Amino acid sequence: MTAEKDIIVSLLGLTKKGLVQEQLLRRDARVSVQIMEEALRKLSEEGFIRQHRGLVETLPSQRIGMAVQAIRLGADFERISKCLDWTEFESIAAVVKAVEAQTERTRAFADALPSYYEKARLIEWKSATIIPLILSLFPGSFKFYNNVPIVPVLQFQDFINELPLEVDSLACFRKKRVRIEQNLTDYSK
Repeated sequence: MTAEKDIIVSLLGLTKKGLVQEQLLRRDARVSVQIMEEALRKLSEEGFIRQHRGLVETLPSQRIGMAVQAIRLGADFERISKCLDWTEFESIAAVVKAVEAQTERTRAFADALPSYYEKARLIEWKSATIIPLILSLFPGSFKFYNNVPIVPVLQFQDFINELPLEVDSLACFRKKRVRIEQNLTDYSK
């Protein structure tokens, strides 16, 4: 774990301006060739980096995710923050704001839903589960924030296919249909 942390910290520092040679990265992280290759393979599979002819590129949209991973592994927060640009922090603020706003809109919709069951032709539904979701044009640093999924548009169909398995781990609002029966007494007799 400490080698992975050191490699990520080195990656963030050395790739702030662009590509870095694998050899320079290995020296900076002070790890063996074997450990470096395994870590780079893992980071590549996770979508954090791209490798080409001995060069490593961090994807700008993934640098924040790598920073979070390094902090989870025990990296110093101040050191990590120095590896990032203010625009990368700005993207976090934008995600937080979007998720909070979408969650509020979803909550308002869920609260209003019972009055629209008939208009929306949902009369037969006994309950509804409404999930806030952020749909993005490009893959970003986060896949979730506060259990709200952030789904790139090209991965939306996969998300929908996997939704039944994951719904319990997502932020959601559940509404049960309450059927009000009119109980009128005929006093005309």
